[in-house]
Amino acid sequence: MAEGPETWHYGLVAEWWAEFNDDGPEIAYFQKFVESGQPSLDVACGTGRLLIPYLKAGLDVDGCDVSPDMIALCRAKAELAGLSPTLFVQPMHETRPATDVSHDLLLRWIRSRQRS
Repeated sequence: MAEGPETWHYGLVAEWWAEFNDDGPEIAYFQKFVESGQPSLDVACGTGRLLIPYLKAGLDVDGCDVSPDMIALCRAKAELAGLSPTLFVQPMHETRPATDVSHDLLLRWIRSRQRS
């Protein structure tokens, strides 16, 4: 048995996710909640699809993800945009980052498949 959480969000999959997942209607939808609940934590932030637009808007948002590869790609994308987010490598069930920061809102978006 594996000691830590298992996920497939590493290596090539993380790179694909970073390349093709950077928009969606939920970004604008959730922004109003982030605006009223700062500081916020984007749980399972991946490569920053929600996090980076919120940081560009001047919102106080940190991010966490279980995948160090996803966090590294998020940090690289943010740096290209001139941003320096606070990011944590940790699983979703450990939503208290190892800092003194307290978050008013935990943001988690799960994209579901369309049913036929």
